[in-house]
Amino acid sequence: MQNISVTDILRKSTKDIHKSIESTPFAQAVLKKELTLETYLGYIRALAIIHAALEGCLNNCHDSRIVKIWSSEMQRSSLLNDDNDYFRWKLIPDSLSAVESALEAAAHIRKVAGETPIALAGAIYVLMGSTKGAVIMLPLIKKALSLDLSSGLSYLSIHGGQGPEHWESAARVMNELITNPQEIEVVDNTAKFIFRQLHLSFKALLPLQDGEKKYHATTFNPESGTHPVPQNKQDLVAVLRASDNCLSEYPYFVYRYGKRGRRYTDADGAWLVTLADLKSETLHSQIDWLGGVLSNRGMPRVLMARHLEILVTELLFISAGDDPRIMALASAAENIRNDLERHFPGHIRKFRALNLEKELGRSNDFSCFEALDLISSAVVDETDGVNKSIESLVSWLADANRFSQQWVLMIKKEVEYLKRLMANGTGSFTAG
Repeated sequence: MQNISVTDILRKSTKDIHKSIESTPFAQAVLKKELTLETYLGYIRALAIIHAALEGCLNNCHDSRIVKIWSSEMQRSSLLNDDNDYFRWKLIPDSLSAVESALEAAAHIRKVAGETPIALAGAIYVLMGSTKGAVIMLPLIKKALSLDLSSGLSYLSIHGGQGPEHWESAARVMNELITNPQEIEVVDNTAKFIFRQLHLSFKALLPLQDGEKKYHATTFNPESGTHPVPQNKQDLVAVLRASDNCLSEYPYFVYRYGKRGRRYTDADGAWLVTLADLKSETLHSQIDWLGGVLSNRGMPRVLMARHLEILVTELLFISAGDDPRIMALASAAENIRNDLERHFPGHIRKFRALNLEKELGRSNDFSCFEALDLISSAVVDETDGVNKSIESLVSWLADANRFSQQWVLMIKKEVEYLKRLMANGTGSFTAG
């Protein structure tokens, strides 16, 4: 008797739920070329949430079979994020039910990744097996929304090329490596769970009830999980403006973190606005917490201070006057700024930046001033108890594979100088 492959078993066990997805109003709207942008973005965002979780787990998975099944060419998160980003300024809300179903799928993926990594093959089957369907959807959605291939269709577009071939290759490897009945059952259970969550998510997209339309953290960043965000569109306009202006002032964000950095800045900014409704003590505590988390990950608190300052400016611009809630955010920014100024006043940072320019043979180089701000803040943060603030920053800022040897040496020299200055007090500073 011939053995049945794992993909044949998955195809048979998920046949009914697959048909249910195809019969949803969402799928029918696609076929009839009646899909709205609101519904399309709900679809993109749900997939982005699940893909972010899956690809994060796969890229850190050490199961040799999963490593052989998965390849970097199969990654889709960046494409889904690019599509969502394309419509960023339209500020289209989500279906909360669709988001919650996608988040449950993401949570399941992370759970099995830690317990039975081979189960990830089930999620791969569901998400990569959909590539053939994407080929059909592309021209229909393109027509319905009057989009061209460079206008928010990156995810669907790639499947017209190498997408199906990558999946077919992965399926062959999957069939070769997963033959144990108990493991096949684990893979099957995960595939069915992910399909059920997709079904629930797509059902929630159409018809979309007004009461279901809400902004969610994942509206701005599919990797954000769940945290409060404003529901007022004008507040969110201020959030996006603040993100763009902050990243413009500090190119470090973009150079180091790319588009992902802006998405996190958007989501963090949205959360920061909600803190204005809290009592002062709680607000400051929450901002201190986030500032510490970010500094530990390579974003010194001076960046948080500037983000808050710009955010306050944008919120005041759209408000009728001085709102005490908004000014509470300004107070939090001032606290961070004052901490930096107390240890390393502006004239010291300016002098050290000019010295760095001189040593590097540069003139009017903003990167030198930005670097000194970041280093100074990291040294202060670590003195204030933020673990690995300096290490997290310098691992990138003084990376010999990224920057010149001279730059690397000078950055490390500045770090040591500022650490000594911090230990001895700024009274020991001399301009000589």
